[in-house]
Amino acid sequence: MAQSEEERREQKRLAAQRRRARKQQKTSEEVDLTSPQALPPTPGQTALPQSLIDAQLAELTARTADQPTDSDRDIDFAYRNMSNASLLPSHCPSTGAWQWYLYSLTSRDKFLEITQKREDAKAKQAGTITSQRMEDDKRKQFAMLDRIERQLTQNLKDDIDDLMSRFPGDVLAQCRTHKEAWDAYFAEHPL
Repeated sequence: MAQSEEERREQKRLAAQRRRARKQQKTSEEVDLTSPQALPPTPGQTALPQSLIDAQLAELTARTADQPTDSDRDIDFAYRNMSNASLLPSHCPSTGAWQWYLYSLTSRDKFLEITQKREDAKAKQAGTITSQRMEDDKRKQFAMLDRIERQLTQNLKDDIDDLMSRFPGDVLAQCRTHKEAWDAYFAEHPL
C-alpha cells in the first residue's frame, strides 16, 4: 500500500510537470499581453539553474576582464533586450550589460526613465531635439526674447503722449520729483 501511495504521488508530480510544459508551449497569440505570464521572468523566476548562470557569469567576467568599460553600450544592450526572457549572461557584451539587463527586469519604470534622460542629454549635446520637453524649453526661451525685443523697441514718445492725455496731473507730479534731472535739462536747453 505504501508503494501505491508513492506511485500516486509520482503520477501527480508528472501530471503537474506535463501541465506546466503545455502552458509553456502556448504561442504568444494565446497569451494575454497584460497577464503576468507575458512579462519576462525576473531573476528569481528564471528556469535556468543558478549554477549555470554563475558559470556563465564567471566565463563572461574572464572574457571581458581586459576590455574598457562602455556604459552606453551596456545600457543600450539592456534596453534592446529587456523583453528577451531567454537572455543568458553569455549573450551579453559585459557583466555591466548583464547587471543593467537584470535592473531593466526588476525596475522597468526606473530603467526607462534613465534611458530617456540619457537620450535627452545626448540629443541636447548633439544639438537635436528629440523630446517635447526640449521643444517646450525652446518655446519659453523664444517668448522671453520676444518680450525683451518689445521692450527695447518700445516708442517712449508715444507712451508718454498717451499717459499725458489720460493722466496729465499724475505724470507732471511724477516728473517734478526728478528736480536735478530737470535742472540739468533746462541748463542745456533753456526755454
